[in-house]
Parts: sequence; structure tokens; C-alpha cells
Amino acid sequence: MTNDVQPTATLSGEAANTDPASPARPRADHKLRALAVVGAIALAVLVWLVAGPLFGAEMTVQDNNDPPKIMEIGFGPILFMATVFSLLGWGSIALLERLTRHGRLIWTVLATALLLLSFVPLLGPMSAGTRVALALTHVAVGVVLIPVLYRTSPRRA
Repeated sequence: MTNDVQPTATLSGEAANTDPASPARPRADHKLRALAVVGAIALAVLVWLVAGPLFGAEMTVQDNNDPPKIMEIGFGPILFMATVFSLLGWGSIALLERLTRHGRLIWTVLATALLLLSFVPLLGPMSAGTRVALALTHVAVGVVLIPVLYRTSPRRA
């Protein structure tokens, strides 16, 4: 007995693959993932803009070099890091979906663990306001990306 899956017509008249085990995802998922990346970046920048003044954050951190240097955490680093980690999130879930049947679960666990690990550097020398503002930027990226990338990942049994 073969398990032939017949394509069905979509609203645009194209044939759609209805095989749930198929690695191909609808194009809408890619658009939604792209929107999630843009949303995560925008929310991180917005949080940085609002949380810094709200919590009286200096938005500076001190490195551990000898002599220690004060580094300012401005718009550029926030934008850069939110972009890099958002794109890494998208890329890594796409890779895991191709490599394993459990990519969605593995990615969700890894993404949540990475979010939690991202708080470790916030234990370093900085003001409480800076610590809270930076923690909120980390949460902003995670709260957008994790649920959207999870939901747009195909379920495979």
C-alpha cells in the first residue's frame, strides 16, 4: 500500500502539498518569520529607548580589562545584536527542521536556554537601571521570536 498524497488547489489555483511530513512550508511562514525578526529587532530598540530613561539607566558597562574600560551601550550595539541573534534564531530553526524530525522541540529548548544564559553577563559591573534595561531588551527579542518561530515550524510525529 502506498501513501500517495494528492495535491489540493489553493485560492490562487496552485497545487498545494498536503503531506504533513513534507519539508516544504508555505511561503506565508517565511513572511511571518521575517516579520518576527523585524518585530523582535524593533521591540528591542523600542525597549532600549524607553527602559533606559525610565529606569535611570546609564547604559554603560565596565569590562574586566586592566585597566577597566567603560563601554557605552548605544543604539548601534542594540540594533546589531538584536539583528544577529534574530537571524541566528531563524537560521538555526530552519537548519534543525531539515536535519531532524524534532527540530521544533530542540530549537525551542535551545532558544529558551540561550535566553536564560544571556542574563549571565548582566551580573557584571553595571547600574541596576542598566541591568534592568538590558534584561528587558533580551526578553523583547525572545518574547517575539520564540513563539512565532515555534508556531511556524511544521509538526512532525
